[in-house]
Amino acid sequence: MPPRSFPSGLSTQTLFDALPDPCILLNATSEIAGWNAAFEQERSRCPDLPRLCEAAIPATPGPSLTVQADDGSTYQAELAPLGADGLRLLRLQRVDPGARQIEFLRRFGASAGHDLQEPVRKMLAFSSLLSKRYDEALDADGVQSLDFISDAAQRMRTLIQACLAYIEVATRPLKHETVALDVLLAEVLEAQSDLIRTAEAHLTAASLPVVSGDPALLKPVLEALIDNALKFRRGPGVQIAISAKREGHHHRIEVRDDGIGVDPALAGKLFTPFERLHPRETYPGAALGLAQARLILERHGGKIWLEPGAGEGACFVFTLPVSE
Repeated sequence: MPPRSFPSGLSTQTLFDALPDPCILLNATSEIAGWNAAFEQERSRCPDLPRLCEAAIPATPGPSLTVQADDGSTYQAELAPLGADGLRLLRLQRVDPGARQIEFLRRFGASAGHDLQEPVRKMLAFSSLLSKRYDEALDADGVQSLDFISDAAQRMRTLIQACLAYIEVATRPLKHETVALDVLLAEVLEAQSDLIRTAEAHLTAASLPVVSGDPALLKPVLEALIDNALKFRRGPGVQIAISAKREGHHHRIEVRDDGIGVDPALAGKLFTPFERLHPRETYPGAALGLAQARLILERHGGKIWLEPGAGEGACFVFTLPVSE
């Protein structure tokens, strides 16, 4: 095993150790001549790392290579020339397994989204074409069958788009900006103004806090909760009340309505993707809104739940950390 220190005549070991990433020094024949303190620390976790690096270098002609340890740990490495005599510096960065999974999901969503939606588009297009060309030639059963095909394809497109939105929420980098929830709520109410008028809804909102988070992600949380209150109403004139208060290191926001409510025995299913408490024909949708809201809030360090014993209607509560 080579010594950890730099060979004589080069920069001091102190400067080498100051590099934050694990680094090794390679001689002209790609043998390890030394390494820094960060590499020594990484080697204590993965003793076989020097041998793995030496084995990977000759097989990789370019400046970048991947080193994988026996325990599954993966390192991205970059080679750079270092002075004369053919010396090179190899800098390692350990790849977070979670980051690999996120990148896989992102790529899967991008490719599968196109591949899944293309046949659905064709189903919708050709069922529409058949209906227009042969409407008079089809009997009632034929027309009904085409309607079934079209409705099923439309539901599939809705589900695919909802899944892609869910993947986007799970994988997009999280921004941390100053977010006024009052402003987000106003935008949501403006976008849903037609639904609010149709439902003859009466909505009251107290002053909401300013938080730190990603506005593009927090907005769908409010959208899902308002949409939920409008959809599951008893009839015209649904009452929706939004309030907020601080509890310790978190803001607590409530969205309360006097709609049909939720059976307490089924409350655990509310935040599970694709779980339905009511028939699709009565309450259409992808059944992903609340699951997506929970994912968003958890990424922000918050929570969401259905408040038990809320009386008539439903009361959803979510929390977000107080901005320091």
